[in-house]
Amino acid sequence: MTEPTKDNTFCFYPFYALVFKLYENQDLKAVAPCCMMHDTWKPNIDQVNSVLSKEELEGLNPYEIFYHEKFKELRKNLLNNVRDSNCATCWKQEDKGILSHRMYSKWLFEDEFNTDLREVDVSISNKCNLACRMCNVGSSHQLWEDVDKLEKSNKLRLFEKASNHSLRSHNLPQDVKNNYLIQWIYHNTDKIKILKASGGEPLYDKNILDLLRKFVKDGNSKSTELAFHTNAILITDEIIELFNEFKLQRHTFSIDGVDETYEYIRHKADFSILEQNIKNWFKKSNNIHIVNINFVLSALNIGNIIDFLEWIALMFFEKIRCNIFISEVRPEGRGIDIKNLPIEYLKSVQTQILEFKEFKIKKYDFHYEIDKLLSLIDHAIQNNICNLKKLYNEIVLLDGTRNQSYKNYLDFSLIKILENV
Repeated sequence: MTEPTKDNTFCFYPFYALVFKLYENQDLKAVAPCCMMHDTWKPNIDQVNSVLSKEELEGLNPYEIFYHEKFKELRKNLLNNVRDSNCATCWKQEDKGILSHRMYSKWLFEDEFNTDLREVDVSISNKCNLACRMCNVGSSHQLWEDVDKLEKSNKLRLFEKASNHSLRSHNLPQDVKNNYLIQWIYHNTDKIKILKASGGEPLYDKNILDLLRKFVKDGNSKSTELAFHTNAILITDEIIELFNEFKLQRHTFSIDGVDETYEYIRHKADFSILEQNIKNWFKKSNNIHIVNINFVLSALNIGNIIDFLEWIALMFFEKIRCNIFISEVRPEGRGIDIKNLPIEYLKSVQTQILEFKEFKIKKYDFHYEIDKLLSLIDHAIQNNICNLKKLYNEIVLLDGTRNQSYKNYLDFSLIKILENV
């Protein structure tokens, strides 16, 4: 079986998966085999990366999309060592020396590798229980509160400049319960072997929970894996009971630090509740296969990274296989991008991580993605901007809408840097 390597362009996702995340009103406007494809825009036009255009998608069901000529062309390119332009996100990362998302793709099924739609990844709405600092209104309706406050204080334009227009989004999902694509999934639960969902927060959306209950009702849940991208704050006993009806769970928890740093980034979250929920989930679940942790690296949490890694070890070591995935904060170049930190500060964090890797990672039998973390820091050092004013402005402008002060949450070394701006 072909495997993705740095010497080829192969990726498994286009051979079994579809992502439905970007809508315009009720209509799907973009489609991809993985969510990373949507992270970059098509060259020379103001359009998100998509294998098919909105016009080409009109009226097509998931099978018709998956076997469309353009998807066949994408698969052909990836098999023949051709860098398809749709996959620019991965090519850009690899050109920086960073392990890309495709390098982690695998054939997840028991039979031999072939081309067959088995996985769908859906976002039904932007409803969310949190208002994270690196997020936007397209993924959390809670952030409209910040938009309104910034607008009323005549500071929205300043924040947009500091954050590279990160807060507002042109990809606002509506409630798509009656969308024909979602309805197709609802009526074809036997065809879906892996159901992925994100948001917003999927556990905050009753339509997602209704979809899970439909899998159970149809008798297809025991042959379906669940892979939700969730902040884990809403994992109740009722949710655990519903998850246990499925073949297995391999969720991704979004956790961007520990203690005060976590609560600062993930506004409206409580770190003690997160810990309690994860422990309860471990205790009462009977089908956990693996857990993934997604850490969005930014200037806000880079100084908290060792505490985070230690916490991961204490939380998951000898309990379950745990993978950590490091994501770059988006959009690139915003105030909290780590390239805006001083080189001296970045090197000090890099030294701490190297010491951790040398002395502690050997005893933990799970993946930390330490090398990618180090490569991201090295890239920030080599391409350093050190725009401390931009960093400071993004932080304090949002502090103002939330009646917060970074001095109560961030690591001491970063606080000293910010105080001198």
